[in-house]
Formats: sequence, C-alpha cells, structure tokens
Amino acid sequence: MDNLIKDKLESEASFIRQYIAFDGTGKNDQSDQAKMQSMGVAALWHRIQEDDFAYLADEVGMGKTRQAMGVIATQFLKKPDSRVVIICPGRPLQDQWKSEWHSFVSGCLLINDGVLKSALNNNVNKPLALHNKLSEFASSLLLDEDRLHLLRYSSFSRPIGFNGKDSKDKIKTLYKNKLNEIGISDLNAQEKEKISSVNDAGDDWRKGLTAYLNTQYAKRIEILFNEDTRPIDLIVCDEAQYLRHTGNSRNTHLNLSLASKPNKWLFLSATPLHGGQSDIKCLDHYICTHKRDSTTHECISDSCINIRAKMKGTLKGGSKADVIDILDEFLVRRPRQYRDYNSKNYD
Repeated sequence: MDNLIKDKLESEASFIRQYIAFDGTGKNDQSDQAKMQSMGVAALWHRIQEDDFAYLADEVGMGKTRQAMGVIATQFLKKPDSRVVIICPGRPLQDQWKSEWHSFVSGCLLINDGVLKSALNNNVNKPLALHNKLSEFASSLLLDEDRLHLLRYSSFSRPIGFNGKDSKDKIKTLYKNKLNEIGISDLNAQEKEKISSVNDAGDDWRKGLTAYLNTQYAKRIEILFNEDTRPIDLIVCDEAQYLRHTGNSRNTHLNLSLASKPNKWLFLSATPLHGGQSDIKCLDHYICTHKRDSTTHECISDSCINIRAKMKGTLKGGSKADVIDILDEFLVRRPRQYRDYNSKNYD
C-alpha cells in the first residue's frame, strides 16, 4: 500500500473512532481491536469511493458485520437521506442483522444527531426494515417508506411466492395484484399472451409459467428502479459467495432488480475464493453496467474494473493478471492471530 494512502487511512480511522466505539461500551474505544476495525472501515470506505465497490474478507470472528455497519453509519453521516440495501442468507441471519444493528447504533455509535440515533436518547431512528419477498422491498423502496432495507438471497428466487396448486386464473390474479402493489395497473400484452397460451391440462405447466412471471416481475422492477431518479446509495452483500452462480434464477433476478444501474457495493465473505477464481470473476456481473463487446461479452469501458478480462489477459492487450494482484485492488483481509500461554502470536 502506498505510504501516502496508508497515512490517509490511518487518519480517517482515527476520525472514525471518534464517532464509533467498536467495543459497544459507548465510550471512546482505543483498543487494538478498535484500531483494526476502524482501519477496515476507512479502507472499505476509500475503496467504495474510488471504485464503487469493496470486498471485506476478514477471517471468521474478526467483526466483518460490525465493520460493515461502520461503513453504513459513515454513509448516513455523509448523506442523511441515504437508501441502503443489505442482503444476507436466510431468515436467522436477517434477525441477527436486525438485532446487531440495534446494538451497534445504541451501543457503538457515539453521535446523537437525530440521523441514526435520537438526539434525545439512545433510541434507534433508522431500524432495519426486514423484507421476506422482493415485492415487499420494491413497494417499500418506491414509496420511500424506509431507508435501511434488509433482504435475504432467497427473496430473489421466487419474488411472487406462487402457490404450487393454483389455477391459471389464480396465478394471473396474484401476479396482477403484485404489480398493483408497485404501481403497475395491469399485465402487458406479452404476459397476457404467455398466460393464455399455456396448456394447463398436465401437471408441469405451473413451474414454467411461474418461473416466467417471476422473471418478468424482476424485469418490471428493473424498469421502475431505472425510472426512479433516487439512487440506492449502498448495497451490502453478506456471505457474498452466494453470488457466484450468476445464471440461476435467484442471482438473475437480483441482477435485474439491483444491478441494472450504477450502484456502490460492499461484499462480505471470509471465503472470497469459496469455489475458486470464478467467485471473483462473477463480481463483474453485478458491479458492471456498461455495454459489453458482442464477441467476448467483456466490458468495453476504460473506467470499469474488468476483473474477468484482467484475469484472462484480454483487457486491451494487457498481460494476464494473477488473482492475488486483482484482489489487492479492492479486497480488505486480515487473518486472525492466536496467542499461546507464553504470549507468542500465531497467524
């Protein structure tokens, strides 16, 4: 790391500790852990401002969630009317995020300025709005009801939540009702034609029809979000290895809904190479919104990170880049240290 950048990050980390006590005591925290976590927040914030995304890959037990919350708090302190989306695996982790956010704001945040914490007491001003389905999130976001949205990856798998035994008419009615909830009055001609053309005599027609309508719904949300001039200021993906299968329905719908226009991203995972180097290459699928080459399908913009092209050595004549060099551009990772009874440290 360049010494000038390191000095800047250390200065920013020191400033961060003035408004976040990472140990949760509500007092100025100058412990080694706090210094490590504040440095993490400063580095992530710097990466996000420079490149629109960052990846926190600290080992388990190093406080990734608390550092992510430090980035979120910094976002709101910089822009009080921010809109932030958090995605994590499963309802138990949603509940954990919701609980930890309350503890973080009430116990770690030292500023009572009325933005995240009440100016009168320690009450949380902006709780996490927990959404079970993509339709709930879309409605809340478009109505501007909440500032902090908490979804799970499965929210994108089947956005509508069709019943497996519904008739064709019931499926159509439910789909129309879900469109109404996000301000769309009726099905378009293509959707009506698709439903009317389905032969419902057998048993397999529901799967194909509901899969089609779920994807159509994600495309409708894509259009609405693109028409909405208010940005989503930050998207946080916990356990980001869930994003590696870009072709499945869950991540296709996530990409349509959230990655269709430029956003700022924070990825979290202790295993960034969970399934191999392809886990890193897949990030292009979410962070890149530029036009792609018709032959190579790689981004043609000079300003794009172009992870896949750099690793293949096809970026405008550049040589093939090692994955470690690529990770160094956007990844923050600190290993755990262990201490024996003689006070000797081990990585």
